[in-house]
Amino acid sequence: MPRMKERFARLALVIGFGMSAVSAGAQDYSSLLQEATVTEGRLFQVSPDAQASWAVPVTVRVPVFGDNTPPPRFGVLLDDAPPDGGALTVTFQTPDGALIEAVNLSSATIPTDLPAERRVEVFAVLLQQRVLPKIVAALPGATSDGLRPTEVAGFDGVEMLGRATHPDHGPIRWRLVGIPHPERAESVYAFVQVATDRLPLPEANDFARSLTGRLLTSLQFQ
Repeated sequence: MPRMKERFARLALVIGFGMSAVSAGAQDYSSLLQEATVTEGRLFQVSPDAQASWAVPVTVRVPVFGDNTPPPRFGVLLDDAPPDGGALTVTFQTPDGALIEAVNLSSATIPTDLPAERRVEVFAVLLQQRVLPKIVAALPGATSDGLRPTEVAGFDGVEMLGRATHPDHGPIRWRLVGIPHPERAESVYAFVQVATDRLPLPEANDFARSLTGRLLTSLQFQ
């Protein structure tokens, strides 16, 4: 296997930010999966200057609800220096501060002297051997449904899906996505958590229609 050099920040697996714990009768936010409900919001750029551990400039567009006028259906927290690592954490929460879903972007270095398909395979090994154990350690009882190829924002990649019970936010479905840069070694991976008490995801492909899915779909390498 080619020698891989990766920049691993500690994943933001236990997302807090002062959010409320799951309570009985949590509000259902399934309508957020409907395309007409959510519109494009702020364009956010993550530059190499943001953190020494981040080497690849990207932009993402953070979704908002409707025209973003009060009363909001959900709030957005942006942190471009997450205390738990990575380069950017975007958290979507209810008006009273409970988690709906969140995504943490981190970077890894994938060799460029390989065919595109092989680079995706190398990223898959990296996620499975180096990142998945961190997820299991942070979320005891986490299970994985395995790896599969995917396409995000027009880029070929790989994703791993699974389930867990978060100590604060109850049952979650998680998604780990690796997106090799098409021309450079510096690439991106994302860890997503969705609180299924609030945003049920009946099918694995529903991740793409979620708020974090739409954010990742907007990702562009600069």
